[in-house]
Amino acid sequence: NGGGGFPGGMKPPVPGSPEEKAMLEAAWADPEFRKAFYAQYGDKLEAMGYRTDGTFPQGGPSLPIGEDGKRGLTIVPEAGFVVKSRTIETNEKVFINFCKSPKVRSFSREPDPNDPTVERVRIPLSLGPARNDLDKGGDPCVVYDVVFNTEVMDQALHSKEFKEFLVGLGM
Repeated sequence: NGGGGFPGGMKPPVPGSPEEKAMLEAAWADPEFRKAFYAQYGDKLEAMGYRTDGTFPQGGPSLPIGEDGKRGLTIVPEAGFVVKSRTIETNEKVFINFCKSPKVRSFSREPDPNDPTVERVRIPLSLGPARNDLDKGGDPCVVYDVVFNTEVMDQALHSKEFKEFLVGLGM
């Protein structure tokens, strides 16, 4: 049908119009619609800090408040790859775990605010605090976890150049 997926050739409402708002509110009132919506977009919504308990979109981003009183999101990442290095000053061994999680936003493209003709790419990451550990031989080392979006890490595992770029970004 020529109506962009609407029955009987109906035209979709104008974006932002009262008709569109009424249509979306009616859809949101349907429990089956909400169930399908959360099944498809739940991980992305949680990664952006939105609740997926049925209150979206009324509640804005609501990250939990941690012990330090700051809002944050606990991420339990999946393993990716490890980069081994040493500090310049003390020659201490350093391990950087490059991990992935859908709770970290994926990359985005946007115009450069200084030159709208230039497009820039943003690649968000989450960096955990340094922690002291022991390597396989029992020697002390420092470990960092750098977490990227799952999609970003999957691309890095298929492209040597992109992987090297992420390593540079994470270091």
